Amino acid sequence: MEFIQPMLAVDYSKTKHKKYKEFIAQPKYDGVRAVFHDGVLQTRYGNIYEGVPEVLETLSDLDTLGFPIDGELYSDELDFDTISGICRRKSSNLSEQRKLVHFQAFDVINKTKSYQNRLNFLLSRFETSKYYRRPSGILINHDYEEVKRLLNVLLTDGYEGVILRDPDSLYEHKRSPSLLRWKPFDKDIFSVMEIAEEVSIHGRPKRRCGAIICGNKETKMFSAGGLDDILKDKIWANPNYYIGKLVVIKFQKRTKKGSLRSPNFVKFVEDEELERTMLEKGSLIE
Repeated sequence: MEFIQPMLAVDYSKTKHKKYKEFIAQPKYDGVRAVFHDGVLQTRYGNIYEGVPEVLETLSDLDTLGFPIDGELYSDELDFDTISGICRRKSSNLSEQRKLVHFQAFDVINKTKSYQNRLNFLLSRFETSKYYRRPSGILINHDYEEVKRLLNVLLTDGYEGVILRDPDSLYEHKRSPSLLRWKPFDKDIFSVMEIAEEVSIHGRPKRRCGAIICGNKETKMFSAGGLDDILKDKIWANPNYYIGKLVVIKFQKRTKKGSLRSPNFVKFVEDEELERTMLEKGSLIE
């Protein structure tokens, strides 16, 4: 079976998005990415989801004209960890909660048509059902304040953030600046507890820091990346100096189990009281 690399989003703050005059804006769902093609639901890494057979049966009944459908396995009633666990179960060990999960479509993988045309294809051909939902989208002028207002509306409605698509863009099998995401991040101060060595994709040690292991009284220990090459070498040269230091970590959210989603290093703390004051006054939206 062919692996299809889905198009991935670039952070709104990290791209020269001023060139765009308008976007198709959509909610960002807190689910798991999936591509339907050749009769299977495939993860963004090429593995197969077996845990939602009703969703798969519904998608198999759609006449897609041979075009893979890009979307997300999502539920209005379940959190990310629960959805992920349900979808990754084997067909011999299904969860009853699987019936709360549906496929939220948002694109058709066709590299010759613009996103506006691909969106029209999905809207005109397939009706929303229990296990399949058509994409939503509104055309907005590209104005930073307007995008921010829309983001805050979507956050209030319980979504993870906002997705912005260039209506004239073609589908790309990579991280693309024509697909932007804006979601809030939180920040907090943690202690460095261990230094983890970086390893190659074949498991060979690289003899430099790959991540810092952090934690505090309220949060389970976690691994934070986001270190540049210079800092990786500097930490590895004197790891004991950094163990026990305080560090600012940016993360998406805290889960119900006390862990962090997508933690990344921001900087080491020089003045804890000053840092905490700044964090309390700062915006959670970046």
